[in-house]
Amino acid sequence: MLFLMILSLFPALIYVLIHWKKSLDHAIYSALIAKIIFCISWFYLMGSFDLTLLLDMTLLLLLAIMSLKFHDSKWFKYQPAVVFFLGGILILGYQYFSNPILVRLMTPFLELPEFKEQMTVEMLTPLFSTLSHFLGYVFMIYAAVMWRLASIKNEVYWLIGRICILPMCLILTMVVAIYYADSLV
Repeated sequence: MLFLMILSLFPALIYVLIHWKKSLDHAIYSALIAKIIFCISWFYLMGSFDLTLLLDMTLLLLLAIMSLKFHDSKWFKYQPAVVFFLGGILILGYQYFSNPILVRLMTPFLELPEFKEQMTVEMLTPLFSTLSHFLGYVFMIYAAVMWRLASIKNEVYWLIGRICILPMCLILTMVVAIYYADSLV
């Protein structure tokens, strides 16, 4: 899984490095090839395609076409902003209008016999609910930051945003959610 996480950063890294040395067209084609390699690796290691991965690839392809047509890199760089904005809306939608998405996703795993002895769904529901709530807002904030970084001509800032900002936000979200959920119990 760590291999896939690291491999998911390669399209952005390849895009910036090739755009720095070559043209925008070369950078976009290279990033698309890297993304296809990532998708093939995902399928090989996981055994199936995830719907979000297919939507991500489709969106990347559409924004790449826009960038190539208008000769402007910002369209291609908007991809993480759009993906995380839609993800934030999805997470917050589940949070406010249904069961929180992390509670919904984790409940079947917590029903397994090896987890039932150590923890119950009732024990972890406040934690997953809080984490899901904060995660929706983090995704929206990250989308806004990435939208702003995509508008800047310097690709290095955008790459730093892709590689550094999201992991820091996710770690902070987990720490805050654990602390906050601890105070609920």
